[in-house]
Amino acid sequence: MRKIIVSSLLSVDGLISGPGHEMTWTQEIMSDELLQELKRLFVNVDTILLGRITYRLMHSYCMDPLRIIEQDPIAHYFNRVSKFVFSRTLTQPEWNNTLVLRRIDRRTIHSLQRKGNGNIAVIGSASIVRTLINLDMVNEFHFFVHPLVLGKGKPLFQDIRYRHTLMPVRTTIYKNGVLQLSYQAFTGD
Repeated sequence: MRKIIVSSLLSVDGLISGPGHEMTWTQEIMSDELLQELKRLFVNVDTILLGRITYRLMHSYCMDPLRIIEQDPIAHYFNRVSKFVFSRTLTQPEWNNTLVLRRIDRRTIHSLQRKGNGNIAVIGSASIVRTLINLDMVNEFHFFVHPLVLGKGKPLFQDIRYRHTLMPVRTTIYKNGVLQLSYQAFTGD
């Protein structure tokens, strides 16, 4: 069965976005070195799970005509992979290779894990991450901790129902100050 991988850009205080879903801080510190690592991590990922807000942010970023013309590697990647958006309000996806699903449950996720060849990644989307953690369905975590404190914004970990033990797999400090923390998840703590 395909692995589920959570990959998140975080502030030191554990936030995935600032007030009003602001994320300019992630672009301010992006480097070629960090982009190469993200490419390496996603080479075996062919399916992305997104919440409605992350979907809208990524769609806007990736469909920017300048990024398409310049062959931005992030935009190119997201434009070609399969995307599943979990939303109760989104009805018609505007992005190719996208399907809207209404709710996250064990049966739906297992069904997605049985289809396709590559792994499944969750980008941002704190509510999806929280639900998958509470369902004990995450196999790996890759956190890219940016050297800043936002103070206010959206936390990645909120309303987690029980303790989860993680096994450290890799730690890397990049020249721009970003700290990558990679973990394998243990199930059934």
